[in-house]
Amino acid sequence: MSKTVVKGLSKSKGITREPYAPGYYKLEIVGGEETTSKSGNQMFVHEMKIVEGPEQKQKIEGRKFTSYFPITESEFTVDKLADFVKACGLRIGSDDGYDPAKAIGKEVWAQFTMGTGSNGTPQAQASKFYSEEEYTAKNAGADD
Repeated sequence: MSKTVVKGLSKSKGITREPYAPGYYKLEIVGGEETTSKSGNQMFVHEMKIVEGPEQKQKIEGRKFTSYFPITESEFTVDKLADFVKACGLRIGSDDGYDPAKAIGKEVWAQFTMGTGSNGTPQAQASKFYSEEEYTAKNAGADD
């Protein structure tokens, strides 16, 4: 399989920060690539920048994180990628597949929940993605 690298994706510099608080975050997709995971599965990787998030003490706007979408038989990973692609206003066609470069510049909302990272430390994870319209509809009347 050939590896397609899309401009804008950068490697982590090992910076340790407090995990993001659970809640909803507006994100801009700033990079993406198709690659192969350590276990040999096709995988889409997207780098995202936080545009806005819940009230908290730490500065979050402009922070970046990376989301991994391994292509496996798991319903969870397939559903998560489908949610992400739909939130970007794109679709995965059976003939043309998915091109992660088309997501760059799009804005989506993500619901962050707390999980555990591979090293056993608390880690916020984007568990679900929403388009602006889906997010607005989901949260209509939330302040009532």
